[in-house]
Amino acid sequence: MGESGADALTTGVLYQLLWMRPDREEQLSFRNGQSYSTEPSAAAELLVASILSLRLHYSGPVAILATEPCYEVARQIGSDDRLSADVYGVHIDTSDANPCYTAKIAGLLMSPFDQTIAVDIDVACCGVIDWLFGDSIAVAESCHVNDDLPMARGVRYALRQYAKLGAPVAQIVQEMRSNDAPLTNSGVISYPNTHPLLWSTYWQTMATRKHPKLTGEMALQMNLWRYRDSVTWLSPSLQCLLRYSDSAKGSVFVHGHGRRWCRTEAGRKVWHPLFYYAFENNLGGIESWGSQEVLTCEE
Repeated sequence: MGESGADALTTGVLYQLLWMRPDREEQLSFRNGQSYSTEPSAAAELLVASILSLRLHYSGPVAILATEPCYEVARQIGSDDRLSADVYGVHIDTSDANPCYTAKIAGLLMSPFDQTIAVDIDVACCGVIDWLFGDSIAVAESCHVNDDLPMARGVRYALRQYAKLGAPVAQIVQEMRSNDAPLTNSGVISYPNTHPLLWSTYWQTMATRKHPKLTGEMALQMNLWRYRDSVTWLSPSLQCLLRYSDSAKGSVFVHGHGRRWCRTEAGRKVWHPLFYYAFENNLGGIESWGSQEVLTCEE
C-alpha cells in the first residue's frame, strides 16, 4: 500500500454503530460478524473497546455512524477526549430483508474522509494501520470461493441465488467459480471514496434488498472480483477471524464476530483487558450505560 497521495487528502477510520429491532428470538444476540442488538449499549460496549484499541496505535480522525437508538450513547463515546470521534446520524430502512447490511454498505459512501479504513465495531486493533491508507481498495484475503470452509460455502450458496438473476450477474458468478476468486470478511476494508466499486456495490445491494440471502456483503464479494485490477489483496494475517481461528498472533486486527470473542482464549486475551480498562476509567461514560457482563463473559 503506502501513502500515495495521502498527504493532500483527509484520511480517517470509520465505525458503524448499527441497530435493528429483532423479528425473531435468535436475533437477540450478536450474529454474523457485524454486531446487532436490541439494546444500543450492548453494541456500544464493543465500540468503546474497539476505539480504545485503535487509539493505542492511531491518533488520526475517527468517525462513528450511529442509528437513532444508538445516537446518544455514540455521542457520549465520541465526546470523550480519550477516544475522540465525530458522530453522524444514519437511518435504517427496516422494511429491508437485511436492514443492517444495507445500511453498512450505504455507510461506506457516507464516510467524511477522502480515504477511509472502515472497521466493524467488533474488531480490535493490535498494530499500526496508517500504511493501509492508499489509492486502491485493500482487503484481507480470508479464503477462496471454492474452498471447503463454512464462509466459502455460504458465499457459494448466495452466488447461486445471484446467478438466477441472469446476465451479467450470472457471468460474474461463473468467472468467480472458474477462477476460484478470493473472498474477504468486510470487517476491515480500506478504500478511496471515489472508487466505483462503492457505488456498484450499493446499487446492487439496493436492487436485491428485499431478498434475505442477497446481502450487501455478498454484493461486495462480487464487486471485488469485478474491480479486481484495482483491489489489493492483503495477507489473511491482517485480520484474524475468531469465528474460524483460535490464534490472533501477528494479526493487525482481531475480529470478535459479535460475542464469539469470549468463546476463545485468544479472544478473551484481546478483549477482556480492553473492557477492564474502559470500565476502570469510565471511557465514553460506559459506567452509566454499559453492562459489566463483558468483564467475565466466557461463552
